[in-house]
Amino acid sequence: MRLPTIAREYDPAIRRAEAENWGYQRFLSYLFEAEARSAPTQNRAPAQGLQSAGRQNPRSAGSKILPEKIRRQLPALLEADFVRRGDNLLCFGLAGRGKTHLVAAIAREWVCRHQLQVLFVPTFRLVTQLLAAKRDLKLPPGDQPAPALRRGHPR
Repeated sequence: MRLPTIAREYDPAIRRAEAENWGYQRFLSYLFEAEARSAPTQNRAPAQGLQSAGRQNPRSAGSKILPEKIRRQLPALLEADFVRRGDNLLCFGLAGRGKTHLVAAIAREWVCRHQLQVLFVPTFRLVTQLLAAKRDLKLPPGDQPAPALRRGHPR
């Protein structure tokens, strides 16, 4: 979690709190209110926040970096028709090969162009949920193991 305003304001705020004899609740309230006030200036809107996750356009990035098979599938992935049908996108591969970077860029396109909501689920969480469901022979109420995309219901 990035809280740049809290980091910047901490030392002056602690001095003021000591001088004015604030309690911890007032001190924390002061810091978090300062962070909340600065949020609009830090581009925290969902579509804007995705810029840092997917700076590179997946259409232009794929020409030399991506394997041929992925380059051929990229236009269909970007159109997101399979998502509207309720299908998931699962990416597998060795560590450090760019899976998260690629998926972040694709997700950015889905959010910006198609107004879809994206949910990333780390492998360890997916496996943990599936093992618990297998052990209990049921899914937790109101929960699904790992939807790659959920429309209308923020998670």
